[in-house]
Order: sequence, then C-alpha cells, then structure tokens
Amino acid sequence: MKLFHTSPSIINEIYEDGTFGSHVFFSDHEYVMTEGDYVTYLVDIDEKDVVAASSLFYQDNWKNAMPTVQKVMDRIAVEQDIAMNLIDGTLCLMDISEMDSDDDFWIQKMQAEAAQLMGYNAVAVKDETGISYMLDLKVYKEKMELLFQ
Repeated sequence: MKLFHTSPSIINEIYEDGTFGSHVFFSDHEYVMTEGDYVTYLVDIDEKDVVAASSLFYQDNWKNAMPTVQKVMDRIAVEQDIAMNLIDGTLCLMDISEMDSDDDFWIQKMQAEAAQLMGYNAVAVKDETGISYMLDLKVYKEKMELLFQ
C-alpha cells in the first residue's frame, strides 16, 4: 500500500511528545495542508500492518487496548462503552459533549495507541478529510522516500 505525507519541512527528528505522539498522518493520495513550500514523502507499507479504527474492538486481541480505553474514560469522564465508541470512531466528541479540538486530536492519538497495543504499526482513521492513515515514524521513518522538495 503506497501512502503519501506532505510536510512544510524535512522530517529530521521524531518527537514523541507531539500532538499525535510519534505518529504522522498519511493518505493514499498526495495532499497539501500547508501554505507555501512543502516536501512530499512516499512509503510503501504492508496492509497487514494497518488496522481500521472502526474494527479495533473486533480483533481477537482487543483487550490489549484496555489501558487506552481506561485513559479515555478518565480524561473524558465517560463509561467504557462510550470510550470504546470514541476510539473506534462510532462516536465523536461532538456527539457527547462540547468539543475541545485538543481532546479530538487526543482521541486520534488514542486510536493509534490502541492499534499499537494490539500489534499494529498503523491505524486507518476517518475525519473531516476522509480516510487517513496514522503511521508510527519510529517504525517507518527509514522506509520513507522523499519525493519532492
């Protein structure tokens, strides 16, 4: 599966304390979400390394994601089923409360974390741009090809 990422600058370091941890968004087509100059990366990943957020809790090892479910329960103050629905994308924060964009981004980070706890290196998520793929740069940085600079 060939995926693209655009960035306003070359990725030299992996920052684990960013909004999405060490994960970066990729798409199955080139996209630009910045003004001005940008670089484009291509990575070819195995589809078996990707899980759809919508199917996280249908996997045999879904209980591995329970620490992440607990984090969502604690931060958003919801019951377990609601936390799981937020992680798998069945619900969004706007469905249950006044949305804070930081919390919405944090839920996407939790989707990636849940996928990692279940042994996946990437998670397919849905948002306002359609389907995106969150890939862990710790796994894929060396496999990324710089296409355009």
